[in-house]
Amino acid sequence: MQFVTPLTATPPVATGPDLVGSAADLDRLRVVVLRIARRIRTSSPETITASQASTLGTIMRHGPCTIGFIADIEHMQPPSASKIVSALEQRGFVARQTDPADRRCSRMVLTPAGEQVIADAREAGRGWLASRLPDLNDDEIATVAAAIPAVARHLRRGQRASRHGNVNARFEALGRRTFSSLRFRNYRLYFVSQIISFSGTWMQSIALSWLVLELTGSGTALGTVLAMQFLPTLLLAPIGGMLADRFEKRRLIIGTQTVAGLLALALGVITLTGVVELWMVYALAAGFGTVTALDNPSRQTFVMEMVGADDVSNAVTLNSVVVNGARVIGPAVAGVVIATAGVGECFVFNAVSYLAVVTAMLLIRPDQLHESARSVRAPRQVRDGFRYVWSEPTLRTTIIMLVLIGTLTFEFSTTLPMLAEFTFDAGPTGLAIMTSMMGGGAVIGGLAIAAAGPPTPKRLIVVATAFGVAVGTIAVMPTIGLVYAMMPFVGVTSVSTIAWSNATLQLHSDPKMRGRVMALFSMSLMGSTPIGGPIVGWLGDHTSPRVSLLVGAVGAFAAAGFGYISLVRAGRLDAEPLAAVLEPAR
Repeated sequence: MQFVTPLTATPPVATGPDLVGSAADLDRLRVVVLRIARRIRTSSPETITASQASTLGTIMRHGPCTIGFIADIEHMQPPSASKIVSALEQRGFVARQTDPADRRCSRMVLTPAGEQVIADAREAGRGWLASRLPDLNDDEIATVAAAIPAVARHLRRGQRASRHGNVNARFEALGRRTFSSLRFRNYRLYFVSQIISFSGTWMQSIALSWLVLELTGSGTALGTVLAMQFLPTLLLAPIGGMLADRFEKRRLIIGTQTVAGLLALALGVITLTGVVELWMVYALAAGFGTVTALDNPSRQTFVMEMVGADDVSNAVTLNSVVVNGARVIGPAVAGVVIATAGVGECFVFNAVSYLAVVTAMLLIRPDQLHESARSVRAPRQVRDGFRYVWSEPTLRTTIIMLVLIGTLTFEFSTTLPMLAEFTFDAGPTGLAIMTSMMGGGAVIGGLAIAAAGPPTPKRLIVVATAFGVAVGTIAVMPTIGLVYAMMPFVGVTSVSTIAWSNATLQLHSDPKMRGRVMALFSMSLMGSTPIGGPIVGWLGDHTSPRVSLLVGAVGAFAAAGFGYISLVRAGRLDAEPLAAVLEPAR
């Protein structure tokens, strides 16, 4: 068959495996398709751009759409989608429809004029093609007319991709993959706010551990404080997950972050005034734990709503980079502040840092969110969450692995202060250096993971094994200098374990159950601390902090072994993410 346009003619194009011959053949085919697409687009009485026509088609196919959804489907940034929609709205082709569930969120719908533009464009395009392709019947003409715009967009992307052959372009492409989720405005706001907030959180974590050691000199007391902080997560996280599935996550986050800021301020005031006692620390730690239990499921699943399923792995990893970047900044600042002023100032700074998150949540645009379907109020919703996770082999295995690792391995808030104080007599400066070195390694590892693509259960097992090796190694290091040198490796493997387990759970869970699934993630990783914290603290007191770390290494090895055996038996070692099936449009 021969495509003939007013400007050029091409030789016959083969079909099947021989469709693409030489590079010259492909270039000629590209020219023909793009010219046909341009001619079809301009054949409508109403002149609209290709992007505007494609956006109208998306709204027609999917019904009422938010700007964020349109941006995802059209592979463009939300600000660009917003400009295109505004232009169409000014011309009367689309209109805004208020979302009944959230009156601040609007969805775009076609107007009769927009429907007529699409109909006219299709008719004119089919007529133009029929005059050039007389051998095709009406059905074939309609098929070609419908396919040409999509093929043209694909070829344009191919043209852009073909220019990335040099080294600089490849680095640019790697950078885009690494930071791909930052193209979403809402996530950028969230990302920056988390840098500020987590820096304050890490300052408080170091200061709180040091305050308890100053008050008691006991590793057991330190473990108990951490247990009080994380016990509510073990008990209340399922309720937080249920709330995340039923209500608007952004409003929940604003409420929980405000309460957390007030608690941090209270801790700072009683410390600075010199009235602090251990029971007060216990009470405020329990308050922080309660807020965290209700906040974490909403924050974890809100990431998916900001970026969509395709970018959630990248966003979760970048969020882990933020946490660990803050681990570099926070402890370093905390060490200086504690040594020069005291622990109370760290608590006050943390209280102020929560304002960043609240401000970001207020600035987020609801119409650019990829909102998941909300569950309705029903009996036994918490129990249904447990049953759902237990019935899915990938989810069940990942949660059990996290229980083992969270209970025995992720107890650094107990083990590292004891290692710095009692094993190496390095004081708060040594603790700050260890934590900062670990955070630095986690940042580097997180950036590498962000560019590595979506996780698989097999990758999670590998990084859990490596995590055990890293923790076991620092347990036997003879000098504090060698411990410093190994801490970046601990950071790389720890952030890999957290990020890939988080993304695995989100991608393999039903959207309506995702909040409750991520509640179990919080329970497994943090809620297990009330059990593991006192155990690890007791071992450090009665034997050595080195023994506590070795027990953590054994826990990571046990988790990796259990995960491998369970997933092989279930045939889910390379399971396909459920999100790819349930949310293909995103």
